[in-house]
Amino acid sequence: MNKNGLTINSLKQYLLLVHRESKIRKNERKRFLSDAEKKFKELDSHLGSLKDYKRLLYKHRFSYDEYLRYKLYSLSRRERNAILSTCEMNSIYRKFVHDKVRKVFVDKTTCLVLFNKWVRRKWCLAKETSYEDFVTLVSSKDCIVKPINGECGKGIFKIKKEDNIDYAALYETCKANDMLIEECVYACEEIERFHPSSLNTIRVVTMSNQDKCAIIGAALRMGVGGSIIDNIGGGGVFVPVEVGTGVIRQNAIDSYGNEYEAHPDTSRLFKGTQIPHWSKVVECVTEASKLVDGALFTGWDICILPSGEVELIEANSAPDIIAIQFVPNYEKKFLIRETGIEMTGLNLLRLTSIWSKSYRIRDNN
Repeated sequence: MNKNGLTINSLKQYLLLVHRESKIRKNERKRFLSDAEKKFKELDSHLGSLKDYKRLLYKHRFSYDEYLRYKLYSLSRRERNAILSTCEMNSIYRKFVHDKVRKVFVDKTTCLVLFNKWVRRKWCLAKETSYEDFVTLVSSKDCIVKPINGECGKGIFKIKKEDNIDYAALYETCKANDMLIEECVYACEEIERFHPSSLNTIRVVTMSNQDKCAIIGAALRMGVGGSIIDNIGGGGVFVPVEVGTGVIRQNAIDSYGNEYEAHPDTSRLFKGTQIPHWSKVVECVTEASKLVDGALFTGWDICILPSGEVELIEANSAPDIIAIQFVPNYEKKFLIRETGIEMTGLNLLRLTSIWSKSYRIRDNN
């Protein structure tokens, strides 16, 4: 053991992680550059330039889509440095989100049980449920069916109790594909009216060290075009929510950075909307963040029910950061850095460095 308390084995482990991280970053840059070169070549006119994009790629690992989404081609050097790329944030997650924490959040049923205080809907895991109980649920409730380990809304579909359903076939399909069946919940009128076909959840991102919890971003997410999926990965839009008040003061944004003063389907204006019962949302995520030891970053998907209660839909340990990049009145990178210093002793300016001494050494527990 050396003077810093590192054993030979932990040092080897550290070097393996560094090697892996370096390889991941090299492959990301190669993939992103290939994609950007094709798109710059395909278009006769283009915002920004390939030369400018390459500078950002090698410094921050921005994808081509992020180059357009955040309008990086028009930002100053200081403004560019204030934005985190998804790849930078993923590096932070790889460093600081322990495997045992990931396992808790990846399994949706584990989350439903752990956070049951905020889960009122009925649900079942097909492979662990009898055919009779399965039929009882799907024949009496409108239900959402989703892959147990799915993400970004992939593989999700809705079934209605009045549908002409072949229950036996559906049961076998759900078992074979390890599907989770959940009773549909519905948002309060103030939230539902933006796009009634989707649930329209509030994504709240927290940073926590068990003793303290800070909300570093929040956004209302909505589907578009009758889709039941509300996240932007599924084609939806999001609108940033002011963390301190729960008020919407900006336009909505899609994954390409296009802005909308009103929802494209319902023409409902966004600015000035107060998220109902915001204090309950804050209370929920603050309390829930204390239930998983080591969960530094968490993305919570919250529904405000017509009753005024909050329903926790999902939680994940490596949340997408697109929505919180547009939260008003602060520079994203620096707020997270300052919050990190206060909350967990993490300094974001060092977090994305491969050789950072703060790089997590995984144990074997």
